[in-house]
Amino acid sequence: MPPRKRYMNYFGNDRRATALKPEYALDRADQLISVGQEETALMALYNIITDNTQRKRQWNVKYEGIMMKLMELCVKNRRQTLIKEALHKYRALCSTQNVASLEKVVRYLVKEGISKAEEARRSIMGEVVDDTGNDDLEEIGMETTETLLLEAAGAEQSKERTDRQVVVPWMKFMWEVFRVVLDIVKFHSKLETCYHDMAKQAFAFCQKHNRFSEFRRLCDILRQHLSYLTRPQQKNANDVQLSNPETTQNFLETRFLQLQSSVELRNWQEAYRTIEDIHMLISLAKKMPKAQTMGIYYERLTQVFWMSKNYLYHAHALYKLYSLNIKQNKSLSAEEAKNMATRLLLASLCVPPFDAHSAILADSIGLNHAGDAAGENAARHARMAAILGYSTPALRSTLIDDIRQKNILEVCHEEVKVLVPILEVEMEPLKLSQRLKPALEFVANNPVLADYAEPLKRIAVFRLLEQLGKVYNVMKVSEVGRVASFTTVAEVERTALEALKAGSLSIRFDHQYDCIIFESSLFSTSAMKEQLMNLGKRLEVASKMWKLPSFANAEVELQARRTTAIQMARAMSATEQDENLRRKNIIELRKEEQERQSHAAEMQRQAAIAKKKRDDYERTRQREEQEQRDRERQRTKEQEEQQRRQLGADQEAAQAAEEPEDSFEKQRIQLEKEKEEEIRAQREAEKKVAVFVEKFDFLERALREENKPLMAAVWNIRCEQQLANHAASKEALIVKRRTEHEQGLARKAMLVEQKDTIKMFKDELMKTVDERFEKLSVELREKEEREAQLRIEEEERQREERRREEQAREKQRREEEEQRLEEEQQRAKEEQWRAEEAKAAEEAAKREVELAKAREPENIPSNEPSDVPVKPTAAAPRAAPYAPPQRAAGTPVDTPSQGGEQAKPHAPALFGKKIEGGWRERVAAKKRQEQNQSQ
Repeated sequence: MPPRKRYMNYFGNDRRATALKPEYALDRADQLISVGQEETALMALYNIITDNTQRKRQWNVKYEGIMMKLMELCVKNRRQTLIKEALHKYRALCSTQNVASLEKVVRYLVKEGISKAEEARRSIMGEVVDDTGNDDLEEIGMETTETLLLEAAGAEQSKERTDRQVVVPWMKFMWEVFRVVLDIVKFHSKLETCYHDMAKQAFAFCQKHNRFSEFRRLCDILRQHLSYLTRPQQKNANDVQLSNPETTQNFLETRFLQLQSSVELRNWQEAYRTIEDIHMLISLAKKMPKAQTMGIYYERLTQVFWMSKNYLYHAHALYKLYSLNIKQNKSLSAEEAKNMATRLLLASLCVPPFDAHSAILADSIGLNHAGDAAGENAARHARMAAILGYSTPALRSTLIDDIRQKNILEVCHEEVKVLVPILEVEMEPLKLSQRLKPALEFVANNPVLADYAEPLKRIAVFRLLEQLGKVYNVMKVSEVGRVASFTTVAEVERTALEALKAGSLSIRFDHQYDCIIFESSLFSTSAMKEQLMNLGKRLEVASKMWKLPSFANAEVELQARRTTAIQMARAMSATEQDENLRRKNIIELRKEEQERQSHAAEMQRQAAIAKKKRDDYERTRQREEQEQRDRERQRTKEQEEQQRRQLGADQEAAQAAEEPEDSFEKQRIQLEKEKEEEIRAQREAEKKVAVFVEKFDFLERALREENKPLMAAVWNIRCEQQLANHAASKEALIVKRRTEHEQGLARKAMLVEQKDTIKMFKDELMKTVDERFEKLSVELREKEEREAQLRIEEEERQREERRREEQAREKQRREEEEQRLEEEQQRAKEEQWRAEEAKAAEEAAKREVELAKAREPENIPSNEPSDVPVKPTAAAPRAAPYAPPQRAAGTPVDTPSQGGEQAKPHAPALFGKKIEGGWRERVAAKKRQEQNQSQ
């Protein structure tokens, strides 16, 4: 059977046929690979790892080598199913003995897979850039009917087909490997570092190959793992614990890398979900992360909120980032602070006064479900506010107030400061466009602030329409376009529509008459009535406060009014002072009453706690006493039983007089009385201890209350002493520094005087050093030249010796070759001579055989009857007895090989005559001869 068939029969699919020992599995696998049986070797190693027949297998290093080889073969053949099953079995094998081996195998698997995938990418057209990142690997890896027909027709291979046939299978394989590896190493505390490393490599894979769908699935997998760890359920001893600060930090680092990958892949939905995960991890952590980490967190938040057009929370995230940098970033320059403050101001101004998301949500759900839309929008606001650390939803007004209170406006660029009064304070709709254009041009030309130009225009349009609605009722569209010259009419219409959906503006575009109708509620019946009532009240108050005097006595009445006001103020000042003192006393009394009530409540609480402790102590003591009595009663019963048994044995043995039954009862009663006395004495001792503890507590409290003012006085004295010591030490330090400064100046003057001397000494020293350097350089060059000459001569000598040695070796080799040829010729001659001798000996033997045959007798008489008539012949003479022939001198003795049958005793009488016929005739002749001899 050929070796290939034999190996195939031995390593078949039957598990029993591959039941190798781990010690020999690697050698056998190498043998199979050397003969081209990689699939058979792979199945052999796989069967060893997944063997379930041996229930008590122990891990050893051989299994690790088998797993390494198995992973290498699986990667080479892209067998992800075998990888998954083998890793699960290997994890069960080494989880209790050597988890580091599993980590080593996993890292080796990922490394091999990445190297093979990169090799496949480089094998086609050098570095291939994958431009199918938004497609699913499960879809782009499938061959369609058109591609199969093109391939069968021999069409030229396109880049897409080449990727689908070469690169995409490896990418699918690597994605499956990452999923399997993350599932294998999850939740184990000793594999935590490996888990995060594998997640980071998976992020790098998705980011490098622009894998959008796979990145979303990867984030879902990691989120499931994190949700399992946050469940309040019983976990194993080796599971990852989020209460560990290092574990929480590792998860935070991984989530920040996931957030960065989401931003670079522009997967903003996953970025927002990742931010929610980061917020949850920060809330679970025992201490706040570093300022740098929180800075990255808020920076990513600003990007996510900006891309989702959520300008409100984008501005609040920028406010958090600005506050953190101002407090923590010591290396923040003035220009960077100015840019950040300007960004914060523009982001705050870009926030629309209406909630655009609620309008869009209500429009998408429908007007009949506006309540549901509002509830969903409120929940969304609560989640985003929690991400920023707010307990209530964020507001635009609070952000503007914070910017004003912290004087952030003073740090911004001068060109942007005018936006706040234009958009927030003043009302000049006809001049708004002219005043706004320089600021908008500055924002649009600045690369840091250019993104805020368009949202700022929309806010300006909204403010313009709002102000126009308060002044005008109807306005031409062309006139609105002239007033809003910084934008287009289409943008005005779109902004008005968004504000109308949110209910912030009541406006209508009439395209038939080319006008805009401001349907303000200001001019409705109820609103007009309310406005007129307010106007009347305010005019009445103003008329009472100020009455127009006549032209003649205006100055007199004015002076009298001033005098009256001053007198009333002086009269009211004493009353107001008394009222303030009375209010102050009332406040002090209320504070004292509140303190007394709080003190009484505290005393009641402490009394309740003390009572509860006493009750608990009493219950515990009673329980212990009851248990002690039960134990004593049980021990008494056992003693009585033992005494009864002993008494019965004594009665049966010696017929002694037993004690009456009542003696045992008296003894038991006596024991119980003694025990009760002991318990009563112990209880009284415990009461005395409790009373002493309480008295000691009151005494300690009284001592502390008495010592409190003394300690305050001591503290004040100590503070004064420390201040005096500080002032003295400060004065001494100033004197010391002044003295050192004067000494330094004197030393400087002395050194300045010696500056010329030092320069002369330095020049002489440099001259001496240069001369010595030149001398040493010349000597060194001469020495190097001598050494180079010696090296050349030595190399020439060695080259000559090698040439002579080679000639000697060549001469010796020729002599050995000639000697070998002579020996071969001599050997051939000897073989020829032996062959001739053998041939001559064979011919001599043949001649001797022929000679022996010639010496045999020709007629042998036959005694058997025969039907053939025999011709009568004369009687043969009687054979004489055999006598050995006499050997003449010089005649050689005949050997059996030379004489044939001559050495036999009766050969002449038996073979005297040649008998014709076969062997039967010769046998019959021999019998007749024997009969004749016997006669």
